[in-house]
Amino acid sequence: GSSNFGSICAVSSDSGAAERYEQRPMESSQSTQKVQFPEDFVFGVASAACQIEGGYREDGRGASIWDTFCGLDTLGMPGSIWTKETLDKLGTGGLCPASSAIADPARDSLGATTEDATSFRYTYKSDIEFMRKNGIKHFRMSLSWSRIIPTGFLADGVSESGVNFYKDVFKTMRENGITPLVTLYHWDLPQGLLSAPGPMEHLSKLKFHDETPGYYQGWYSATASKDGLPVPRGVDAVVVKEFTNYADFCFKTFTDVKDWSSFNEAWVASKLSSGWGKAPSTAPYLDVDVWPYVAAHNMIIAHAVAGEACKKYPKLNYSIVNNCDYQHPVNESDPDNKALALSLLDAWLGWFMHPIYGIPDGNGSFVHDYPESMRTGPHKLKYLPAFTDSEKALLKSSRTALTGIGLNHYGTNLVDAAGNTSNAGKTKMFDNKIPLSYSFENKGVPTAESGWLNMAPWGLRKLLNYIKDTFQPNLPIYITENGCSDGANRGSQGHYDPARVMFYHDYLVEVHKAINEDGVDVRGYYAWSIFDNYEWEMGYREMFGIMYTDIEYLRSQDDIDRHNKRTRGPKLGEEHPLIHFDGDERLQIKRQRVSPTIKLPAPSKQKIAKRSFLFLKDSCFGDNRTLANPLKYVSLTQLEDHPFEAINHEPVVVKP
Repeated sequence: GSSNFGSICAVSSDSGAAERYEQRPMESSQSTQKVQFPEDFVFGVASAACQIEGGYREDGRGASIWDTFCGLDTLGMPGSIWTKETLDKLGTGGLCPASSAIADPARDSLGATTEDATSFRYTYKSDIEFMRKNGIKHFRMSLSWSRIIPTGFLADGVSESGVNFYKDVFKTMRENGITPLVTLYHWDLPQGLLSAPGPMEHLSKLKFHDETPGYYQGWYSATASKDGLPVPRGVDAVVVKEFTNYADFCFKTFTDVKDWSSFNEAWVASKLSSGWGKAPSTAPYLDVDVWPYVAAHNMIIAHAVAGEACKKYPKLNYSIVNNCDYQHPVNESDPDNKALALSLLDAWLGWFMHPIYGIPDGNGSFVHDYPESMRTGPHKLKYLPAFTDSEKALLKSSRTALTGIGLNHYGTNLVDAAGNTSNAGKTKMFDNKIPLSYSFENKGVPTAESGWLNMAPWGLRKLLNYIKDTFQPNLPIYITENGCSDGANRGSQGHYDPARVMFYHDYLVEVHKAINEDGVDVRGYYAWSIFDNYEWEMGYREMFGIMYTDIEYLRSQDDIDRHNKRTRGPKLGEEHPLIHFDGDERLQIKRQRVSPTIKLPAPSKQKIAKRSFLFLKDSCFGDNRTLANPLKYVSLTQLEDHPFEAINHEPVVVKP
């Protein structure tokens, strides 16, 4: 059932005074009515290029920051930062090093790479056909920027083969009655736009350098203020200009696509990518109090400039996809605790929503700036860039390009007045040694395979209300990702996922309440993810798929030799170099043996629909709009209407 705690919300006025008020308690409606969604409600499945495509050198593709991060061989690829000379200087023994972050014991995924993923680059036709057969009509996916523009610089040329691949993906989807929702940037920056990592003597010159060849700063592009603090270059940043070129090229070229998003989870791509364990996490940009805010500022401006470009194509829909885990006070009667929880929402979702969507000014218009709690008062940040007048004007103008709100949501944290999430204090978001949390002890909220993912359906309803009340956006919300992870080891285990069945059932019930009882304008819901896939720095250990992807990890010496002969990533059982930073000043090359039992996609590429897939198929796919009884899908009895041949997907590999 739904929680009945009063929700915390903020309405900010132009004067900046945040007025806090209690929303009526969200009582659960104890009716036995069927949970039915409108006929035109969009149900879909989601994915991202870097996580499913593989074929990392196909189409003359350029290196991305994730290819570099996971230690794939990028020598000779367009935009690669590695050359034989650089690797000799670093002393890696000629191998392209991986980031030490992925070898951290909390992740331990050295050897898991973007090399194969689920092979969508080669299996897309049969994958899309499988979706059609199962009634899936909406597919959220992203483009690999460097598969289209290998170096990231449009003037360097476009890969015709990469462009044709995506054109054929969209044509195949159209022929199968599937509508794409396409993300331009799902974290995989072309490496050609960021001249890091590399030797320390080079990195020490990179910060604030003019952006000339060899000194490209990616999203960290900034000049120095007289106090030595970064001033994001915004519209003058090379990455912002090139993102706009790329966006405009895609709007013009992929005419089958009507629904576009600029960024996926800029919070992750700016914050967690600056020293929290996601790519690039490289010196000289490891100060977590500074560089996430520079990167985010440039992303917000890039979104706005691309929005202006999008307006030239009047039939297109445009949005940004932000993520947020709901933050709920441990003690709801403590005003400080409530204010702290609210400031965490501001500093997560508000960080991007306030500048991009704006908050109502009381006169029918919007104020575009960072949330007040990030700028002043007890929760003020140590560093935050300021929007210039021309940037605010740009944000105001580009708001008219926006046709919807994308929201990715997974879980809920309970926080106390000091910001702690457990008796052990603050925990790092991606630390898998997370102790028992307040969320579990106070509200019985269980976690998924991912230690940060507290499964609390009621939190989604509260978050939807926070968006409605704070931003009064007058735009429809699409839940662009929702799901949970498991750690299954074989198809017959992966298929049976009762926690995920209940997750989807209970979260969809809360979405339904938000629409029907709270009046939130939600018009779509995409399950993350269609397949178990490359889960970033966690490799293939955490699986979010509603389809199990066959993995291999128990290997004979023959299996190891076979893999090592063909891979261009770190070799099983062998030492691989790691690039490790001690802050922004020191770099060392460490070495670690790649575990011979690391989980990797199996050569079979076989996929099996999980019980959660079947629950969603019977509830939401095709013309179904009424939630099925979840107990049928968590039963141990075989589901007779879903025999093995219907749930088994053996993709057909087609090499260009």
